[in-house]
Parts: sequence; C-alpha cells; structure tokens
Amino acid sequence: MTSKTITTTATALPLPAGHWTLDPFHSAVGFTIRHLGISKVRGQFGRFEADLTVGDTLDGCAVTATVALDSIDTGNADRDAHVSVS
Repeated sequence: MTSKTITTTATALPLPAGHWTLDPFHSAVGFTIRHLGISKVRGQFGRFEADLTVGDTLDGCAVTATVALDSIDTGNADRDAHVSVS
C-alpha cells in the first residue's frame, strides 16, 4: 500500500492584483428557466453592478454583485409584472 501526500502552494494569478468595476455597456445578467417543463423562458436584468478584486492569490480575490430585481425583462410585460418584486 502506498500513501500520497498532497501539498498545495499559492500560484501567481494571470491577472495583476487590483480592483475592477464591471462595464455595464459590455456586460449582461441573463437567465433561462423552464416553463411547464416544455419550453424555456429567457430574460435579463437591465440594472446591475459588479466589482472584482484580484489579490496575489485566489484567497485574496472576491466578486461582489448587485442586481435590481425590478429591472427584469423577459420580453413579456405581463409576465415581468407578475414576477416583479414590489
């Protein structure tokens, strides 16, 4: 019987350490849900923000995001009003 020792080491990340804010003009928050098990409904949220902090290792990285749930758009105003958060 042999035994293995697994050792992990911190590996440099391919991005420089720093802080970035999502560019909303080149980004989207979308979703797909099943409807009655037959079809799919696709949609997106019009208002959102996100930030990325990159540290020296993965332990120093974080993503934070805020999505305005009332900005839902499924292409159907009645459905959007039905699922919209008040």
